[in-house]
Amino acid sequence: RTSRRGSARLDCCMRAPRVGLLLCRGLLRASCLRPSSHRRMLRSSTALNANKDHDGPPIVEHDLCAFLRRGERRPEQEDHNNEEPHHVLVVVNSGSFGHELLRALWTCSVVRVCADGGANRVFDLTGGTLVPDAVVGDFDSAREDVRAFFEERGAQVTQVVDQDRTDLDKALEAARSLLRHRLGGDDDDDNNNPTTFVSVLGAFGGRFDHVMAALDAAYRWSDAWPRAHFRLYADDTLGLVLAPGIEHRIRVRPRVEGPHCGLVPVGRRVDEVTTAGFRWNLDGDPLEFGHLVSTSNLFDVEDASSPPSPSSEAPASAAADAPSRNGADDYQTHLLRVRTSHPLLYTAALQTPALTAAILRATAEGEGVGGQAP
Repeated sequence: RTSRRGSARLDCCMRAPRVGLLLCRGLLRASCLRPSSHRRMLRSSTALNANKDHDGPPIVEHDLCAFLRRGERRPEQEDHNNEEPHHVLVVVNSGSFGHELLRALWTCSVVRVCADGGANRVFDLTGGTLVPDAVVGDFDSAREDVRAFFEERGAQVTQVVDQDRTDLDKALEAARSLLRHRLGGDDDDDNNNPTTFVSVLGAFGGRFDHVMAALDAAYRWSDAWPRAHFRLYADDTLGLVLAPGIEHRIRVRPRVEGPHCGLVPVGRRVDEVTTAGFRWNLDGDPLEFGHLVSTSNLFDVEDASSPPSPSSEAPASAAADAPSRNGADDYQTHLLRVRTSHPLLYTAALQTPALTAAILRATAEGEGVGGQAP
């Protein structure tokens, strides 16, 4: 449908093809496509052509479910310089994750820190078999018996009474310090910043203000912690803060991730986003609250929308005993590519029963989650 003004614009298109193309694009955005934000994007855009030789910003490869079979995956690298990154885990006080995901991320990480009541969650899920490197917070929720238990087994237990910072902020500061010391640096050495993937477990679910606090912390720390990339996890959702000036290549496993996903601006308007691998892609388009937020997008892969196998109704224990061909499906990947002018949150659904079953299969096959015995 077009108004009289729209008809005049289309008449102009006939007289000036280049100007007309731009006007038509603007007209379509303003009228036909406004009700569904993600459908305003380009279908199967080739703006980031995966077959073209790379000639642009540094590349960072992400694999948010690499813990399923790390031994056979290509390591996540920056600038293709064969640098093995470091993985850090921060656990917050949330009931949004279970034992399997906790153990999977724990095994992959070289530094593990509990933010206050996150210590309770680790203790209750594992019976004390997993001991963090540190427990940090104002201790308004971490139980005294849990703090004492972990401290006796070597964890650094530090109370920080500072109501201007969240417990997650305090835990992230402790995690960065521990990693730097482990690598032989000091707290003030900004040059001692290897590529680091920081996972915040329990960031989604529960109270909405806690979710927003986790997003805010990941946004701020992405700038404060050079070369760190922040991942957010719960059993049914994951997120990744995408820094500007980088081409992000995200390996997804459609068997356990998605198919629904989105790109959300955080902190400010994002002037330009270019993507490939999504059902609806962007080509230098802006994202901004009140204008366009990418929600309910999909991976552009044929079987991404098919139901996971084993059935989501099947218990995880039964799914773990499924034939090996289902296990092979856990490791099939699809590539997403994103360039952004400003910080951007990528988020995707996790298929909880399928993810749990895949973790159990990886363990049962003798690989161990993350390539080590769990």
